[in-house]
Amino acid sequence: MEKGALLEYLPKPVIPFRNSNFSTVTKIDIQEGGSLVYRDNFSCGRIGMGEKFAFSRYTSLLDIRCAGRIILHENIHMEPEKLRPDCLGVYEGFTHQAELFFLGCLCPDEESCVQLLAAIPDLEFGLTRTLASGLILRLLGKSSDRLERVCDAVLRCAISATSP
Repeated sequence: MEKGALLEYLPKPVIPFRNSNFSTVTKIDIQEGGSLVYRDNFSCGRIGMGEKFAFSRYTSLLDIRCAGRIILHENIHMEPEKLRPDCLGVYEGFTHQAELFFLGCLCPDEESCVQLLAAIPDLEFGLTRTLASGLILRLLGKSSDRLERVCDAVLRCAISATSP
């Protein structure tokens, strides 16, 4: 992506089915002055079909660079047969995860995000600042639709804060 460009990539959640093996690699390179809004949303499986964490393997590699410099390198690897993701220290009883990455002009104010998210029940979240004017928001919840709506609310907050 070139200077002044904005990439907004907000795919629907990954919902792995029983015994599935899912792997993805995402590489994004933004030039200095470019902006990014990227969402990753993961469900534990098809709960209504009794497939909560019933997949074999889930692997997601994300590499975000700004002007050739690594801003984020994330490698998520889950094998529920080896370690239950819903246990203490991992998902802590939650079943869905979303991540929202901001880089550049649409990066929301941390304090506004915390105020917005703290008012939402049954949600755990964390914020991390990146080296290049970026913010990473991580969410744990119990519904991918709900996490999608929460991400949309944060995005609206970021847009309204940057609008004249």
